Amino acid sequence: IHFDVVSAFDVLEHIPEDSLPTLFTNVNNHLRQGGVFIVSIATFTDDGYHVTLQEKPWWDEKLEKFGFRDSWTMKQFGRWSSICAVYEKVKNAS
Repeated sequence: IHFDVVSAFDVLEHIPEDSLPTLFTNVNNHLRQGGVFIVSIATFTDDGYHVTLQEKPWWDEKLEKFGFRDSWTMKQFGRWSSICAVYEKVKNAS
């Protein structure tokens, strides 16, 4: 099954960095070419619940390695300390 859109709102910061490759590969494998991965990612500490705290350039680089490019940074919604972006699938995961 392939999808046009996969979303992850306030999810990625909860995933340990060493588990992100599995998640990104899975998202890539289930998105159609040109599909989008819509995310909001918190960038603040939360009593140990937010285990991967990185700024947007780090996420852009990480996602690019798995076949995504930042196609649109959304107007802020929710908390001002979150990243809100749309990543387009441009190639299959390596």
